[in-house]
This record gives sequence, C-alpha cells and structure tokens, in this order.
Amino acid sequence: MNGAVITLARWHARQVIKRQLYAQGSSWPHVESREITIAANKYIDDHPEIIAFATEQYRRLVASGRLRPPRKLKLCSTICTATEALSCKGFRCANIVNEMKRKAMRGPRKSLCMTEVKQ
Repeated sequence: MNGAVITLARWHARQVIKRQLYAQGSSWPHVESREITIAANKYIDDHPEIIAFATEQYRRLVASGRLRPPRKLKLCSTICTATEALSCKGFRCANIVNEMKRKAMRGPRKSLCMTEVKQ
C-alpha cells in the first residue's frame, strides 16, 4: 500500500466525519482539524473497506492518467549503514526512512542503499 492510497482513504474518512458532524448539528469549521484527523484515523481502523475503495480509486486515477504510477526504486548490491546511506549521490535509500524511525539510531544497523546505481 502506498502513500497515495492512504491519502485518498484519509480524505474520504475526513469527509465522512465532516458529514457526521454536520448531521449532529455541529459546524465542522469550528472543530479543530486535529480532532477531525484523529476521528478519521479511527474511522479507517474501524472500516477497512475504505482502504479497498481508495485502492480501487487510485488504480482508476492512474489508469486515466490523472496520477502518475508509483516509482520503482532500484536497489544496489552494496550494504551501507544509515549514515552512509544519507549521502547516496542524491538517491533515496530504500530503507532509510524506516531506519531513521527506529528509536533514535540505537546502533549501526545495515540497510540496502542505492550508492552504486548507474546513472
């Protein structure tokens, strides 16, 4: 699942939450955006069918040309630590995002990078 699918699912969930607020008599512009987002995330957790709907919508948008298809990252055969991967000739390392999210770099872990991808 890519970020575009999650973005579409979250947008649809936010619209549902706004409609629910309007039906309850609340004016959604007076509700904090943070609260709407929290409710939308909970809605996505409770209704997994919205992910399937967003996936289908994403496929239709890509097929119609309104969205670009996802990029395919090429991985090199070398293995770098996270610090070496930060200087990968302008390429984004495939695992660097997940590597940085791990509790403040507890130690040098190995990840694949793209330093030797020929341009």
